Order: sequence, then structure tokens, then C-alpha cells
Amino acid sequence: MKITFIHGADDQYYSGTNFINSEYNFLVRALSDHPDVEYTRLPISGEFDATCLGRGGVGGDRTPDAVVLSSIQAHKMPKITGLKSLGVPVLAKTGDIHDAKRYGSGAKHYDDWGVDCLFSLVPAPYFYEWYPAHMKYETIFYGIESSLYEDPPPYGLRIRDRILLSGAADDPNPLARRMPYLRWIPRSTRYRIKSCLVWARRLTESGIPMWRKMRYPPPIQYYFYKLRTDCRLLPYVEDRVHYARNLPYEQLLYGYCAAIAATTVFPTIKYWEIAAAGCLAFMEITRRNYGECLGFRDGLNCVEIDECNYREKFERFLEDPDAYADVAAAGRRHALENFNNDVAADHLVSLIRKFI
Repeated sequence: MKITFIHGADDQYYSGTNFINSEYNFLVRALSDHPDVEYTRLPISGEFDATCLGRGGVGGDRTPDAVVLSSIQAHKMPKITGLKSLGVPVLAKTGDIHDAKRYGSGAKHYDDWGVDCLFSLVPAPYFYEWYPAHMKYETIFYGIESSLYEDPPPYGLRIRDRILLSGAADDPNPLARRMPYLRWIPRSTRYRIKSCLVWARRLTESGIPMWRKMRYPPPIQYYFYKLRTDCRLLPYVEDRVHYARNLPYEQLLYGYCAAIAATTVFPTIKYWEIAAAGCLAFMEITRRNYGECLGFRDGLNCVEIDECNYREKFERFLEDPDAYADVAAAGRRHALENFNNDVAADHLVSLIRKFI
């Protein structure tokens, strides 16, 4: 199967040298190494006419059997024409689901570019909260580069009296810290104020029509990371939200027995990265964020938390960290077997075959 992968030439996620290489490792390394794929990678800039693909033109001497796009978002992918005329399946990665309306990359690009199916690691129910029902979508879990997780340090030699917290999060008390006279205002009201301030600042973003900025203001981080933000207040939580980006993430995880994976609206790649590193993963699994689709099970290969029980479960772990060694080991096996990029490439190739 000949697959042409198209991405924006200035998209740093596909440079191979970016701090975050999960998409590069999946759509460039793993897909190109797949035994059933003849792979062509095509960075583009400016308007691109896809009718030149194959037949002695760009990308080889024959038309590809399928085209994979890195995104359908206008701010990440240059304008593409002629994809429909190729008569081959076109699949595209979604990008951030919640940006669909803000960046004008919903059904319009799906229909104009002749996309047959979208894919991402986001659960399908969350996808259809933002996109129309007629758009086809498949969840593909990717992100674990197995070679990076081959030799983790023993669980018993790691930091055990603190729990690692990393990734994007909001300031747990932003306005109260900067303006003490507002401490009497309820936290929910303070975040509403901050949301308005963030929205006003981002109205100056370039490349987005003003009417779209005003109609679809971006949600603040507290919307996506409420529990993670609240965890920053706990004295035994190692707050590494702003950890040094020159340190590979798996190396940071290797230093701790346990780490927190908490996202409010859908599970992110952090869930299985923590488990793959041999850490005990405290996972926010709720009806709201569809976390049960990952296949992790509370007490067997992770510890599930929510806004009601997270303190209790953290403290129980800190009383006897060694009691959770088997749970961490089982979580590592589950992550390496189900979320590695080679499995994801198999899934994507199988999905493409359904449209050929």
C-alpha cells in the first residue's frame, strides 16, 4: 500500500526535534516502518495542488493508494486542492477537538478536501460533542515509543514520599495571590473573571477572523485541568508543571513511584506515558471524561481518582507505597501492549484498507 503523508512544512510537531515527538513517532517513524506500507512524506507550504501526486509528479511514479493529512485545521495545514480528483481514500488527524469551531476547521474542510475519515486519540463521544454526526471518526491510541521505555529503574528505588504532577495546569489561586483584597470572592467567580481577561487578550491573535474570536472564545486551562490544578495545593505533590523541557519526559517519570494523570474532559497521552514508565498512575476516570475506554482497571493496573476521593487515595498510597508495586507493573504492561506506536500504525493501516 502506497501512502502519502502530507503536513505543513513549518509544523514543528513533525520536525523530529521538537520537545513533543509523539505525533512524529507515530505518523512518520512507525508508519514509514510498517512492513505493508510504501511511505512518502510530503511537507507543503502555501497552496498545494494534490493532482500532481504520482504519475511521475510529486511523491513518486504512481498515484498513492491513500493520503493521510496531519490536520484539517486551517492554522496548521496550508490550503489543499484536488484531493477529491485523486479518487483515493483521504484520512486526516483532527488536532485539538475543541478548536474545531474557533479555527473554522469543522465540516467545511472535511467536505471540501474529500476526507473519508478523521482520527485521533480522543474518545469518539467527545469528538461528536464538537463535530457534526455525518463526519466519520476513529479513535487510535498512540504515543508510546517502546525503545524509550525499555529499561526503567526499579520501582523500589524511586521517590516514594511525593507524587509527581506534571503537564499543563492553571494557577490554583491566580487572582487571590496577585490581588489579596479579592480573597473574599469565591473561587468560581475568580475563574470567571480570569476567563474574561484571557478571552480579551486572545482577541489579538492573528490569522483568525474577529467574528470567530468573539463568538468562540478559548476556554481557560482550569476547564480542562480542574482536578490537576487542585492537586497543586497538596503539600506532598511534587509540582513539576513547568519542568525543564530539555529533560525527556520518561526520564522525569523514572524518578517517582507515582504520578498523577488528571484531565477533566477526555484522557490524554499522559495517562499511558505515566503507566509505561513503571509509575503507579493515579488516573482521573469519570463519566465526563470517558476514561473507561482506556481499559485500565482500578486497583489492578491503576488507581482511579475523582474530585471526591483523590486526597484519600493519595494518602493511602503514601502510607505504604510498596503495596502498589504490582499495580504499577501491571499498568506498565497494559500501556506497552496497547498504546505503542507500532500498534497504532497497524490500526491506521487497517482503517485505510476499509476505504480502499
